[in-house]
Amino acid sequence: NIDKQNRMLELLEQKIENFNDFPISVKQALVDMQFNMGNKKFSDNNWPKLFQAIDNRDWRTAGKEARQRKDVQKSRREWTYKMFIDAK
Repeated sequence: NIDKQNRMLELLEQKIENFNDFPISVKQALVDMQFNMGNKKFSDNNWPKLFQAIDNRDWRTAGKEARQRKDVQKSRREWTYKMFIDAK
C-alpha cells in the first residue's frame, strides 16, 4: 500500500538523520524493519547498536545488528543483513 510506504518513509526521515542520502538497499532494509516492528519497537532505545552503526554509516555492523531481529523468520533476517552488506 502506497500510503503505508509513504508513512514508513516519513517516520524514518524523522527518526534517522540523512536517511534520504542512504543507499537504496539500506533504505529498503530500514523500511522493512520499521514496518514489521512498528515505531515503538524500532527505536534507538531498543536498538542502540544498530542506530549507532547507522549514524556511522557502518553498514556491516548495522547488518549484523539487524540479524538479531526476532520478529521475522530467518530468511527475512538474512535478506535484511544482505541489504546492509550490499550497500554501495
